[in-house]
Formats: sequence, structure tokens, C-alpha cells
Amino acid sequence: MEQIIPPVSADTAWEIESFLLKIFEYGDYSFRSMLRGEYALTLGSCCFAALHQEKIVGVVVCLYPRQNPLAALLGLTGIEIPDTVEGTDFSAVVRGAEQPKDNAALITCPSPFGQWKRNKHGGREYRGVRTKRYTYVRDLNGPWLLYDNQRDPFQLNNLCNRREHSELQKELEGLLSQKLRQTNDEFLSGPEYIEKWNYIVDSSGTVEYLN
Repeated sequence: MEQIIPPVSADTAWEIESFLLKIFEYGDYSFRSMLRGEYALTLGSCCFAALHQEKIVGVVVCLYPRQNPLAALLGLTGIEIPDTVEGTDFSAVVRGAEQPKDNAALITCPSPFGQWKRNKHGGREYRGVRTKRYTYVRDLNGPWLLYDNQRDPFQLNNLCNRREHSELQKELEGLLSQKLRQTNDEFLSGPEYIEKWNYIVDSSGTVEYLN
């Protein structure tokens, strides 16, 4: 989570007339890299802005999807947040009462489909975490990807299972396991989820697009 405009000041925090929310969905992988047999995981994000007197007075950008913006919207409006709402209430960051934290985002692919077919492009199920600096991912066979996004922003150098990064990988694996427990994610195979949720798919595992 990052601030790109100073947070709402104390004298305007309770005078905000409206909120602006923009979600940018970039998907979970780079198609260009996929065609080369390489994998670069990217994230979408959501941009949350508070408006006062027709001016933007605070902006917070957070990784999508685990930072559900609904919790922050409810927090800023003073509405009680139901237990069924997932994500983090970062309204205190918008108000300036707290500093942004390096909250790791959980990234998932329950079942490969569409442009990342299992039988054509090597698509696979995975779960991962993205921190401010690192991206770590494992598939059903174990650790798969580890990138240092600061030194390797294009994710060309996979550090996974290298001895010199074993402690870092262990730490990120623990963080991922914690996220999966928090979300009750059993990390099953794609076909198991398709059967569980009664999706109708073609031979590649893709839901048919009708328009």
C-alpha cells in the first residue's frame, strides 16, 4: 500500500463530500513472457481518493485483490463493517492517522483458463504473495517462482530454490501459508474447484464466452 498524495488532514477528515475509487485489473501473468516459457506475475491495483471541496485531498494505492476497498469505504463513512466483508480497513491511512504498511497481497490462480490454457501454454494452479519488494509463488508441486522486484522489476531472474535465498524463501513461504489459513484456502486442484462450483467449461477448462 502506498500514498501518492498526502493523507486527509485532520481539519478536513470529517468534511469529505465524496470518494473516488478506480480499480485497475492487469491480470496475474505476463502473456508475452508466457509465450517464451517464462513467467512474470503482475498485479492489478485499486486507487482510492477522498474529495473535499471538489479537490482530491488524499490518495491511497493498494495491491488488488486482497485489499478489498469496501472495508475502507465503510470505515470512512462510519458504517459498521460486517464480518462477511473481506480485506483490510485502511481508512485510517486515508485520514492520516496511520502510516501505510507493507501488507503482502495474496495472488491466486484457482484454475488456468483462457489465454493461459493448461494443455497449450502450461497453465497451472498457483498461490503466491507479493510484498513491497518480493513476489513468491508455489504451485501444486511446491515452490515455483521467487522474484526480487526491486533489483529485477521485469521478473527475468527466478531465485526460487537457490541456496543463497533459502532463508528468504522460507520466510515468504510462511507468509503465504498464513494468508491461506486466513482465507480458508485449501489450495485444491483446478478441476476440484470447477466441480465444486459447478462451472461448465470446455476441454481446455475455459468457460465459454457468448458475446
